[in-house]
Amino acid sequence: MTWNVRNRFLVAFLIVAVGPLVVFGALVYSRTSSALRGVERQQIVAQASGAREILRGKTRDESAFIHDYSVRDGFHNALHNGNLAWVRSNVTEWVPANSTTNLVRVFDTAGKSLASGGDTVPGDLWGKAEVQAARRGVISADLESLGGRLYVLAAAPVVAQTRPSRPAGIVVFGQAVSDEVLRDMNRFTGGLGRLAVYTQTNVSAATDPAESKAFATFGPGDFAAGQVFQEGDFTSQLVAIDDRDGATVSMLKVSVPRQAFSDALGQINSITVAAFAVALIIALLMGLLVAHTISTPLRRLATAATGIAHGDLRQTLRLRRSDEIGDLADAFDVMSERVACQVEDLSEKSQNLALEISSLSAFGMTLARTADPHAELQRLADMIRAMHDADTASVYLVYEGHTTRAAFSGGHQSPVPSAAADELAAWVVANGCSLQVADAQTDEHVSAVARGVNLMRSFLVVPLARQEGVIGALCVGFVDQHEFGPEEVPLLSTIGGQIAIALQNAEAYEKLDRMYLETVTALAAAMEAKDQYTASHADSLAAMAVAVGSRMRMSDGELRMLQYAAVLHDIGKIGIPGSILNKPDKLTRQEFDAMAEHTIIGERIISRIDYLVPIARIIRSAHERWDGSGYPDGLGREEIPLAARILLVCDAFDAMTTDRPYRRALPIDSALMELSANAGAQFDPRVVDVFLAAYPFKVAETDRVISRLSYAGLVESN
Repeated sequence: MTWNVRNRFLVAFLIVAVGPLVVFGALVYSRTSSALRGVERQQIVAQASGAREILRGKTRDESAFIHDYSVRDGFHNALHNGNLAWVRSNVTEWVPANSTTNLVRVFDTAGKSLASGGDTVPGDLWGKAEVQAARRGVISADLESLGGRLYVLAAAPVVAQTRPSRPAGIVVFGQAVSDEVLRDMNRFTGGLGRLAVYTQTNVSAATDPAESKAFATFGPGDFAAGQVFQEGDFTSQLVAIDDRDGATVSMLKVSVPRQAFSDALGQINSITVAAFAVALIIALLMGLLVAHTISTPLRRLATAATGIAHGDLRQTLRLRRSDEIGDLADAFDVMSERVACQVEDLSEKSQNLALEISSLSAFGMTLARTADPHAELQRLADMIRAMHDADTASVYLVYEGHTTRAAFSGGHQSPVPSAAADELAAWVVANGCSLQVADAQTDEHVSAVARGVNLMRSFLVVPLARQEGVIGALCVGFVDQHEFGPEEVPLLSTIGGQIAIALQNAEAYEKLDRMYLETVTALAAAMEAKDQYTASHADSLAAMAVAVGSRMRMSDGELRMLQYAAVLHDIGKIGIPGSILNKPDKLTRQEFDAMAEHTIIGERIISRIDYLVPIARIIRSAHERWDGSGYPDGLGREEIPLAARILLVCDAFDAMTTDRPYRRALPIDSALMELSANAGAQFDPRVVDVFLAAYPFKVAETDRVISRLSYAGLVESN
């Protein structure tokens, strides 16, 4: 390529136009991938914490279990009298066969093994810290790695229950952390991925049979606690399992699936590359046009100057009077200014396009998880109440500095929320720690006013916390006085951690939802250039449709799709000639057939946007009639989507009461009579009945319904 003025200018133009987009796309991709990795780590931490808490619970359970056996008079007498047949029949053989304990050993006080049952493990059990503690008269339980497997090991002195006695021996129980135990732990902690327990020699237990093959890829230095690594479709982290003294006995590997995160990053990468390619093509075309505009007068000037240099003085340029060269210089200055403005405008539009595409992609993923935050929290409240066998369960969120109830679930004894629960939740949010209240009538955290109207007796409240602070609280209540077990606080805290993550996703969803609504509004505004009636018509139609849909008990997710469909139902008119759209006379048959194509065009346009695919069918069916005589598919009755039937009634009323190019608006009463007269033929009778009962629509009521569709409405509606 020859580096003449034209080519140099073209390269510089492309760098200035496309360079900012490249930097912006890289920043968006980097920040998004970092945020997704953060969510992935939080899932791993939550599942690992729950698994370790379950192991601590099993240690306590095994300690209580061995205590029941170690204080039996029959056991003590059998050891004291050397009746090993009784010991084998009632302890070493019976316990492994009838309980979750896999290993049983009985020693005399000198360390001699008298009887054994269950698993056979190598090594010296007598030297274990738990056994030595039992020799001192203390029942002890802890985690131990025995023969390449992780056990909950417990030891106790065998003494008589009914009389003071010296220990007749030492009994040792061991419960193996098996594959089934890990599967139960995985289900209890959410079941998002898979778990495995590693020792230095092999895989002790795993939820996935293929884990042994994964273990074979590890080297001697690969067992570092906290290490995060990728394994095919999973992200994994090694978590140290420590005994009571803090020594690491094995490693817990927590793995969560990467599919959702990989898909999101892949979509962002594809969209960014596509946006860059489009911007590059536009910049290249614009650059060629501008370069041609500049190079042509320069070539003419160079030709004239060369001719003068060779002695050809017969040129038309008049330098002293600045005729041709002066005009060319003035034109170049004007053109340069225009090019600068065009480059700046192109760069800004490219950045906005990349931002919108990135937001749409992230929003689609979030919507797939939480389409209706309010219903999701209500479902969680019902589940938590059932899980804890409680009388009430409430979810609180911090909104504009205040702790507000976002969801409530109550039984027949407690159908309404408790003022005492509200006060306790506010205290937990302020202090950031859990709170157990055995008796609300005497507890100092409950005010006298709340006690006077309180029907509940006991409460358990935990904070909903994440890295940036406490965002709410989770509360369960009991009508009768309730003694909280040691597992209830960790269980509710684990649930609270999962809810905090879900709420973080809901917040991101709501923010992105607003961006989508702005995109929808921008698409609808594009129709103003062809049909001035369409813009104001779409706004009023959306308000009426949402009001009718709310009265017909549509869910929040369905109302949101109905709102978008109302705004965009005539988007296909972009493809209809303006001469037909704004014709003041009645349309001919050919013109009507062309106009009828706008529903199919609208469906084709909207179906290209992943998030708006659910409303594409609504837009296509917006002009189908109840009696089957509509277009484009001739659907009838229940074959027509409910949202499309609502749109048809609202659209007809708005059209009748609005001035059109070919007629004046009808009076309101006449329009309502037309709806009633055509119910059962053109319109769904049930939709018409709801419309007539609701009209005139209250603006405040409609605004509240639309506001409820946002994340802020989640707490305001409670």
